[in-house]
Amino acid sequence: MLYLLLVLFSVNTCEIGVLHPHLYISGIPSAGAPITVGHKLRFLCGADYHLNGSMEIECLQNGQWNPSFPTCSGSSGCSHPPQVPNGDTLSFTKFNYQEGERVEYSCFSRYTMEGDPFKTCRNGKWEGEMRCLGACTVDEQLMEENNLMFAYSWREKVYAVHKDHITFYCKRGTRRVGTVPLRAQCIDGVMELPTCQ
Repeated sequence: MLYLLLVLFSVNTCEIGVLHPHLYISGIPSAGAPITVGHKLRFLCGADYHLNGSMEIECLQNGQWNPSFPTCSGSSGCSHPPQVPNGDTLSFTKFNYQEGERVEYSCFSRYTMEGDPFKTCRNGKWEGEMRCLGACTVDEQLMEENNLMFAYSWREKVYAVHKDHITFYCKRGTRRVGTVPLRAQCIDGVMELPTCQ
């Protein structure tokens, strides 16, 4: 019986731990004063953040808070979408976007997109990875330097997009030297050419 009375009349206190960034509290007792059962705290988040959880919590007999401490999450929108090197958005852009809105990109002529063409506004940041990979140019000067001719074209300049191949052959009276094959591949604007002597 005495033990039950001690439990009923004992006063537990609640503690305030490390707060989530951008979370502000009102109702904290003066410095050094305990937070006793029934005490309530109210919360709000800083500018451009919104509250996840309850705006008010209460100290319980067991020393716990009910409900638990809330958190703050990032801005509900995004600013102007980022630029993608060698690419652009397919539509006019705005200064502000809502959570979940997305923007579609395309690459400039002769560039090849790697990845998904969309960036999506999530928690105040743009998500989505894409790159515009460059094309390769082979002109008459490079051909002359390496004693090469195009196998399937009589043009003076040829473009190859990312991952495309160009097949060469050696000029009459020369033969290939080194290990680079006569069928070369373009990788993001770089193509290693064979050499003939």
